[in-house]
Amino acid sequence: MGRRAAIVLYVLALVAVYLLLRSRLGLVLTAVRDDEVAARSSGARVGLARMLVFVVAGIGCGAAGALLAVSQLIVPRHYTRVAVIEDNAPGGLGNTQYMQSLASQNGYSVVASQITNPGATDDTPQALNLLKANPQIIVLGLIPGPDTITFIKAVRAQNPTIPISECSACELPSFISAAGGASVMKNIYVLGSMSQWLDKAQQGTSAQAKATAERLDES
Repeated sequence: MGRRAAIVLYVLALVAVYLLLRSRLGLVLTAVRDDEVAARSSGARVGLARMLVFVVAGIGCGAAGALLAVSQLIVPRHYTRVAVIEDNAPGGLGNTQYMQSLASQNGYSVVASQITNPGATDDTPQALNLLKANPQIIVLGLIPGPDTITFIKAVRAQNPTIPISECSACELPSFISAAGGASVMKNIYVLGSMSQWLDKAQQGTSAQAKATAERLDES
């Protein structure tokens, strides 16, 4: 079922991009890409166009991440209790509803969900409320970067091992350092699994990969 949903999502994304590029907004985006100054001088609302792209991209990434969590972790591991954390922003809001829409056909239930505000410096209340429901995994619907780091710190202060997925850009050495080190990143999954990513990193495909692998191996 996960593969079928992934195919449907992929096709819908292709159709959406096709229609977008041929719309008035698509023409504006193309103009901004080619020459922002010229686009502004012709009357294009560059700021609005950028905001719309951010919203659409955020929603798409959130849906894709949730689907990966279901197909690569929740179903294979037979998890039945799932919690969701969302940012109060495009790409965050809607993740709980999406996870609930997939629940019955994949044998799990969403036992708790919480919303945090972008830029929050302490997610301890949200983390405690999620963990109170005894979930087997927490699914992220957060803006990549500081918001994700803040939440990971809050959860790991209460529970050092609960799986967290899907974490965008969490394999970067700078992210690992800001989150509290490699030991904190155990059971935090990037596109399926941190261990799979680590295997690739250890092959030395890039300087960044090597640096990340060294940090993880230290734990």
